[in-house]
Amino acid sequence: NLTAEEAEGAIATALKEKNLIAEPEVLVFISSYQSKTVYALGELDRQGEYAVSFDMTLMDLIFISGGLDIGAARYGYLHRRTAAGAHVWRPSFQKTDLAALANRPNLARPGNEVIEIDLEPMKQGGVLAHNPILRDGDVFFVPTRPLQIVYVIGDVVGAGAFEIPQGRRM
Repeated sequence: NLTAEEAEGAIATALKEKNLIAEPEVLVFISSYQSKTVYALGELDRQGEYAVSFDMTLMDLIFISGGLDIGAARYGYLHRRTAAGAHVWRPSFQKTDLAALANRPNLARPGNEVIEIDLEPMKQGGVLAHNPILRDGDVFFVPTRPLQIVYVIGDVVGAGAFEIPQGRRM
């Protein structure tokens, strides 16, 4: 469960500690990847189950699933197994199950953890501060945020749909 870079570092450290090589240079080449299944749910353009055979980061998953929808909340939640023998939670796409997840997106199941991810940098066109490599069975959920939109039409310079910032009234 290491990335190629992490394996290189671990091998180099072990060689140094055993005084086998003073300054080891280690290169790990991945000849093939095992397929893993990850899930993208909530305020994403194409939520669903994705089978991948490469090291996919969370941002990769967001892009593959069509990006964040306009109603995406500031924080997303990555559900991940922590214990080796823990049950892999496979979400069903039933409305009741998604509603339960939406009500408590940070609720960890037994043998799992939930990592809160700040999506604001990505919404502003940047990159995520925490962009983990996904593991088999990871479930990423983006809740909905309250959204108020006003439409401006007619003989105006800038017609269109505009979001009313939270806490503001018109």
